[in-house]
Amino acid sequence: MEPVCYLEDLFVDPGARGAGVGGALIRDLADLGRTCGWKRLYWHTRADNKAARRLYDHFTEADGFVRYTLVLR
Repeated sequence: MEPVCYLEDLFVDPGARGAGVGGALIRDLADLGRTCGWKRLYWHTRADNKAARRLYDHFTEADGFVRYTLVLR
């Protein structure tokens, strides 16, 4: 089985947003993955998170999946 990376949370301080920090973090993680032989890198975001999706769309298209979470407690 080939390794994959799930980016659980990407947070950039509001004062630093729009300066390329988020894109630099994703590029660095993708470069690390290529070096380490990961098969893929993936993450989730809210459908209505337009600012983040504009950034993410520069890297790849959304895959169309919708996540469902059943809260048990």
